[in-house]
Amino acid sequence: MTNSIVEKDPLDLLGILPRRVVIVDDEKAVLSALEHAFHDLGVKDVMTFGDGMSASRIIASGAAIDAFIIDWRLPDLGGIALLNRIRSNAAFDRTPVLILSGFLDKRDFQLAAEFPLLALVEKPSHANYVFKKLGDLFRERDFFDAEAQNLGVEIQGFVPRANFIDDRWEILRSRLRQAPRPAPVYFIAIRLLRGRGLENMAEILLQDLVVLDPDCAPALIELGRKKIAAGNLPAATKLLRRAEALAPRNMERLCLLGETQIRSLRSTDAKDTFTDAATIDPKDDRVINGLRIATNMERHMGVIDLAKMQGSLASMLNAIGVVMVREGKIEEGVGHYTSALRYADNDSDWIKLGFNLGLAYMRWQKPVDAAAWFKRAWDRSKGSFFKAKRYFDQTVVEVRRLGLKVEEHSKVATKGEDEVSKRAPSNRPDLARRVASPISTFDAIDVVESGSKLPPPEFPQDHYAWDKIRKVLRTVQIPDPDLFAKTGTLALKSDHVAYGGLIGELSICVLIPKSVSANQVPHMEESEARASGVKALRSRRKVWALMWPTEE
Repeated sequence: MTNSIVEKDPLDLLGILPRRVVIVDDEKAVLSALEHAFHDLGVKDVMTFGDGMSASRIIASGAAIDAFIIDWRLPDLGGIALLNRIRSNAAFDRTPVLILSGFLDKRDFQLAAEFPLLALVEKPSHANYVFKKLGDLFRERDFFDAEAQNLGVEIQGFVPRANFIDDRWEILRSRLRQAPRPAPVYFIAIRLLRGRGLENMAEILLQDLVVLDPDCAPALIELGRKKIAAGNLPAATKLLRRAEALAPRNMERLCLLGETQIRSLRSTDAKDTFTDAATIDPKDDRVINGLRIATNMERHMGVIDLAKMQGSLASMLNAIGVVMVREGKIEEGVGHYTSALRYADNDSDWIKLGFNLGLAYMRWQKPVDAAAWFKRAWDRSKGSFFKAKRYFDQTVVEVRRLGLKVEEHSKVATKGEDEVSKRAPSNRPDLARRVASPISTFDAIDVVESGSKLPPPEFPQDHYAWDKIRKVLRTVQIPDPDLFAKTGTLALKSDHVAYGGLIGELSICVLIPKSVSANQVPHMEESEARASGVKALRSRRKVWALMWPTEE
């Protein structure tokens, strides 16, 4: 570090003033020094954490964050685990991350090279050096944003033909090959192509990238994912192993490899892989569930008849669950079924596993939870699995006999469509999750159907709603006029512009009045956006609802 860096103005080094910065370090002196340095600079929102688990909560929330500064060696959840959690959250795929540590080895630099918008700083370092490295990342992000905007304009005009693609496609491929840092730019183009449904073209670019850089670990992992989807598990394993050798300790890659081994019925290998992943982040849901399934497979493969499984992984996992419950290991069986739901490849598999999870709860004398799972199996079958409906009706009678309160809507907590609550079940009236009779497919919300008017804004309050909206607007550069039809807001098309994108599993649409500059909105406070007439919606099972009200 040179004196010239120390003597420079911090704002010149940063380039922009971030709105919210998260700093994680178990050394109080480092936390305090950086916090004061950012406050002195004018950053109003500086969030500091002394341990990884506390910081992981803000990561899980998806709140808008302009930069992370994390220590590599933390006492509980280490920096490598935090980095994996940050990059596995779609809300932070473009958020700069600065790693602070006095202990960096070769593998750390390999991982840093794999992730864009990441830099390493060895301790101790002057605050201005931290600002310089962070400013470099902001400038790198701006470069990628500009590339995304340019690529988006090019790709918007592509017209795939029966046996060929027009000349602009070949010009794009040539330009990507000449990019100074090709991998991130390739992935921007791939994402944009997939967003337009041009999957074949995205596949061509992925193959181009692997030819250009055979040691590009992100490209190898993406190819591995494609092979898994195509059912080519040996090829997927080979690609993921190769990527792991190039840049180890990537949670996404380890968990994909473990999943591939489970699907190949190589339970011992899968157990070893998820055990390795547990040394990085033992509390990651994928690790917990993968390790549980691999362990149960290893223990029970010898007592089930694989010939009757018809090659279905879900059938085998279902049979293992049946054995566990019949042996009286009901609580373990419930955990097994909960994890097995992640490996359901279709509705039929999911319905079978979900229904048997309900049966396990019945044997555990937990009718509240049993009824909830029978109802989910019934809903998933679209009314064709009458056995689930019959069991649901029986358990609702039992719930009422026990004197538990029955509400109009189910409060079973879910994480996405196919995942379940990890809370321990209970039938105590003051703790039980309530069961409906009948239970609606949706929570009690007003929805926007295609062609209808906007309903009263009664969507449940979301503490981080505005942060999610800002993240979409900072990520998506090109308006999508088709969103008006999808969200049922055609009446607003004449005087609004629609932007949409994904935050985790949420699809969010933002309608901005043409009188307001779209570039201004991400920098507004929520009250300013409402007063400007900005409207935000999010989808739930392809039905759209207002995210928060507007003041019009």
